[in-house]
Amino acid sequence: MTDRATLLALASRVEAARVSDRTGLRNEVALATGWHRVEPRFTKSKHGAWIKPCDFIGVHSDGSPKLDSLHGTDMHREPPNFLESLDAAMSLVPSGYEWSVNWCGNSVANVSEIGVDYPVHCGGAATPALALTAACLRARAIAWSMTDD
Repeated sequence: MTDRATLLALASRVEAARVSDRTGLRNEVALATGWHRVEPRFTKSKHGAWIKPCDFIGVHSDGSPKLDSLHGTDMHREPPNFLESLDAAMSLVPSGYEWSVNWCGNSVANVSEIGVDYPVHCGGAATPALALTAACLRARAIAWSMTDD
């Protein structure tokens, strides 16, 4: 599991990201939010695959993923592009939280637990998707640290 400090550092990097430096960052966000990377040797693709957090069951001792043989486990070539798609960024909002994004020359996002007046804030990101992704990572870091006590 990703620790609080890692999530906060990743959130700062996402908030500061620009168009030219997003490639590896998307995969880091995916890994930090529970997506599982499957190595090419365990897939039929030379690129490997990704499994959603809700579909990930675990791995065998050889590192191969455990697959749901009854319902099937979807493998995706790439994780969603949280850094460029507002729809994908919205999927990172923790359950029981509300969010907002504003644009005034730069993007500002707020994510807060429903009924709590103190939102997690991201200000100054280049795009709404970057702002919301950064705010969601910060909200997850706070939630993670509260369950770690």
